[in-house]
Amino acid sequence: MRHPIQKPAPPATRHSPLPLHLRRKRPVCPWLPWLRVLVAIDTRWLQSISDWDTVRDMPTPTEPVNQLGSWKRIAIRSFFFGSGFALFCCLFVSGVFWHGSRPKPEKPWNATAILASYDYIETRGEDDHLAFCYVLENTTDRDYRLENNSGITIAGRLAKEKSISIVSGGYEKTDYPIFVPTKQRSRFFVEIPYPGPTKLKSSASSDERKKFRKDLEKYAETEFGNLDGFVLYDSNSRYQINLPKGW
Repeated sequence: MRHPIQKPAPPATRHSPLPLHLRRKRPVCPWLPWLRVLVAIDTRWLQSISDWDTVRDMPTPTEPVNQLGSWKRIAIRSFFFGSGFALFCCLFVSGVFWHGSRPKPEKPWNATAILASYDYIETRGEDDHLAFCYVLENTTDRDYRLENNSGITIAGRLAKEKSISIVSGGYEKTDYPIFVPTKQRSRFFVEIPYPGPTKLKSSASSDERKKFRKDLEKYAETEFGNLDGFVLYDSNSRYQINLPKGW
């Protein structure tokens, strides 16, 4: 049996690796592990020094730079708080002045303080003009007094129009002063410059007076068919006294 011809191995070049059995074994350095430990320790020590320098260079709470930053933040917050508070005060004061300058609504009329009931009609004065007699009742806890016609308006009530009639110059008048004690009653007259049909005798009896007043009521009903009583407005106390028709 023929053996195959083995080709000779090519000569080893400079860059070709040597077989393991031909390589020279490098001597092992006995202190190489210790050198590696020293390098690791040195690296950690240098890292710790670098970290300490970083911490040392950072501003601490007691340094002026950080205090200045804190004062800046405080100043900015104070500025915005003061500006907002000043704006609120301006708006509040403006609202108070605006509300105070608005016209206040009138107090409603009190129509239950003084009540009135019709009594009779008579004539007064030299011209024998008509006078409507009422009885006023004071339901309040204070005396009611009118010294003059200041702030007083007396008007006639119109039945058809459901309104009041105020004549310039004061068509309806009354005598002053008027005094109604608290929880008591007092007589009150409303006079109009319109003459009655007849004149009552000074010596008339009680029955003649009653008949005379009945005749005046019929006369008033005929002449003033649209008159539905009177009303007195007291602007001083905001009292409204309704004087109803009773004839």
